[in-house]
Amino acid sequence: MNIAEKFIYLGRVSAEEKINLLRSSLLYIQPTLAEGFGMAILEAQSCGTPVITTFKPCINEIFSNTVVQAIDIFDLSLKIELLSNSRILYDKYVKLGIENSFKYSFEKRRANIKLLVESLN
Repeated sequence: MNIAEKFIYLGRVSAEEKINLLRSSLLYIQPTLAEGFGMAILEAQSCGTPVITTFKPCINEIFSNTVVQAIDIFDLSLKIELLSNSRILYDKYVKLGIENSFKYSFEKRRANIKLLVESLN
């Protein structure tokens, strides 16, 4: 596709650099064939970056309507264009993503683990 020169491979970056990159990115795109929890998607959402991904069972369960689904490479390009050109749609996915990321905050996870441990006693 002759687009290699348009990408910069950074290699490993610090947590601070990653946050800065996500916050300054227009979109986070992660087409995936298999996914566990989707931590990178959640990190992007928590930084206010809309996500375009493919729907796999785990992605659908955790992210549902808070991400934009792309079916194939052609659909992916359409979704990139759509979010890039519609401020209303873009802002909608920023808001949905941030709200979704709050469901999985460390505080909520800590409280849920505490409840689980207490229920075992």
